[in-house]
Amino acid sequence: MPQGGIEDGEDPKTAAFRELREETGVSSAEILAEAPYWLTYNFQPEARERLKNHWEEEINLLGDGTDKPEFGKWSWMSLEQVLELVEDSRKPVYEEVLSFFSPHL
Repeated sequence: MPQGGIEDGEDPKTAAFRELREETGVSSAEILAEAPYWLTYNFQPEARERLKNHWEEEINLLGDGTDKPEFGKWSWMSLEQVLELVEDSRKPVYEEVLSFFSPHL
């Protein structure tokens, strides 16, 4: 599921569309529903360390302005497949997202 941070001065809806475009290439979309509250991950220490190491590898030290694609591969899949494949630390949030938005799919 596309996700990411909100940049300084950016409103949440603009950030959602930007993240969708950056992560999937989809540039034409509309908002059908919104979660009733903010959803956040509760990463365990070992997951935080893996993420830290991952992002350190992603930093472009050349400063040449080129962007590395965020994902080398993505695909459409069933809701059941999403929950099977997501890492355990993200699963509770994914389950909440699916409970909110599955009626709109």
